Amino acid sequence: MDNLLNESYFVVLGLTGSGKSTFINALSNKSCCKVSNSGESETKKNQGVQFNRNNHTFIVVDTPGLGDSEDNNVVINQLKTLLSKWPFLKKIIIIKSYTEIRLAKYLQEALMVMMDAFPLQNFWDHVIVVNNRCVPTDEIYKEFLEENPPSFLDILKKYSNLIKYMKSNNIDIPNEIKEFYIDSKKKDKYEQIKKEFDNIAENIKNSNMMFKTIKPLY
Repeated sequence: MDNLLNESYFVVLGLTGSGKSTFINALSNKSCCKVSNSGESETKKNQGVQFNRNNHTFIVVDTPGLGDSEDNNVVINQLKTLLSKWPFLKKIIIIKSYTEIRLAKYLQEALMVMMDAFPLQNFWDHVIVVNNRCVPTDEIYKEFLEENPPSFLDILKKYSNLIKYMKSNNIDIPNEIKEFYIDSKKKDKYEQIKKEFDNIAENIKNSNMMFKTIKPLY
């Protein structure tokens, strides 16, 4: 049990094709997850992947991609089991393309499932948003930044159904949500991206577990 307190558990959530598996591989510095090239979700059920980074052990729960209509109800039901199977979680990481300035319906549903599974007043303190495919030298990305795009928090506040859900479940509407900008495939090419991955790992490592009461794993 004591060893579990020194490990960092987190979950990765995102739409199909958002780059969840590629992100995990880049963060772990090894090929932990199989990456699909077909645009379809390669991960079919929640699975734990363990890796070491800078002498610290991380355990990530890789979840199936959201948005595949035939599998989406199954994915949502699997998310509901996270708390019972992974009670040591520190962070929920939402992977999205930087160009996504709307919250897809299935991602909204997943967020409400996560808030229901982890009914914490400070729920959003345990959320990291990772904007993927952000290549520093890419002209389209540079132009996107020049347009002063909305933050994830700005986007979240536009969805009255999510705000209403938070209020009815005593979850604080956040004043800040931590965001990072990376490109998982270009991590080793750009020092700026590599530092962002270091910052993400440190953020997870230095976070508290979502719940103070520790449940035994069976």
